[in-house]
Amino acid sequence: MKLKAVIVDDNSRDIDTLKVVIENYCSDIEVVGTACLIDIAFKIIREKEPDVVFLDVHMPRGGGFDLLERFPLRKFDVVIVSGSGGKREKAIDFSTFEYIEKPIDIRKFQEICKRIVRHRTNNPVVVYKRFPRL
Repeated sequence: MKLKAVIVDDNSRDIDTLKVVIENYCSDIEVVGTACLIDIAFKIIREKEPDVVFLDVHMPRGGGFDLLERFPLRKFDVVIVSGSGGKREKAIDFSTFEYIEKPIDIRKFQEICKRIVRHRTNNPVVVYKRFPRL
């Protein structure tokens, strides 16, 4: 069984690149939706119920973390795919699975995909809740 994935990024070329990488190097993952705005992403995620969301941090009209705020409880894992560093701490606050910077290293991305498949296979009903820092 393949994991269902959604890609959220404001750059259509980055979405296309990630789709090609997943299709060619991550055979256990299937892209079931993409979005370039968080409002669209929210609808797609609710409709498709993905196992993993590959999420950019900086986007117009709300970023990746704004999208995650809309899911106080979520049943999907998140891999941050960002063109800018410095958001790892915030990613930890949202219990993201991994953080990778653009341009992506295909081998590193492939390893992340293998780990997420193992994780989801061993934890098929995992639920995440964001805990604010004290």
